Amino acid sequence: RDAAGTRQQLQQQATQLAEAEGLSHGSAEVQAELSQHMQQSMHLSQQLQAALQAREAAEDGLQSQTEVHAAELDALEDANLRGINAQAAGAHELSRVRAQVATAEQEAVRSQRAE
Repeated sequence: RDAAGTRQQLQQQATQLAEAEGLSHGSAEVQAELSQHMQQSMHLSQQLQAALQAREAAEDGLQSQTEVHAAELDALEDANLRGINAQAAGAHELSRVRAQVATAEQEAVRSQRAE
């Protein structure tokens, strides 16, 4: 009877030990899987950070390019205005010279008639 009780007790302990080992083994698997997920999460986080930095750099580059184009456009508009002003001044000068030529021609005609 003692042997049967001891055997039953040993079987219970063996069962408990097997269950504990199973839990321990399961826990180790869960830990390994968790560790793998953590590594994947960190890798994805790094990729996301790199993508965000690349996006910021692209936005900065685009803004710089836009600013350069705006400055070039301003310079072209200024040059165009200077050209228009120079053309207007040239037209005014041409009118003045034509008026002088017409006056000189009239004086020449008068002086020829006077002779």
